[in-house]
Amino acid sequence: MSHTREEKRAYWANHVKAWKESGETQRNYCLQQHLKPHQLTYWKQVFEPHSEPMPTATGFIPVQVASSPSQAQGLTVRLRGGVCIEGVHAGNLTATRALIEWLA
Repeated sequence: MSHTREEKRAYWANHVKAWKESGETQRNYCLQQHLKPHQLTYWKQVFEPHSEPMPTATGFIPVQVASSPSQAQGLTVRLRGGVCIEGVHAGNLTATRALIEWLA
C-alpha cells in the first residue's frame, strides 16, 4: 500500500508527539509501537531541525567533569559495565554516538 507524502508526514508527526507525551524512552516506545528507533530519530529531527540529536540508548548517568592533562587529547566517556571510550572530540562525535548506541 502506497501512502502520500502528507500521510507519511502525519503518521510520523503523531508518533513523535505520542512518544514525547508517553514519558517512555525512545527505544521502549519504538518497541511497543513496532517502530525502528532510527526512523523515529529521523522524523524527530525533521519536525525539530534545530534540536540536537540525542542518543537513543538508555541507562545514561550524570557526568562529572574534572580537569586533567588528558583533556588535550579529547574527552573520556565511561559507561556502565566498565566500557571506556577515550579521545572523544568534535571530529568524531558521530562515530562515538554510533558506538554508544551499538553498545546499548
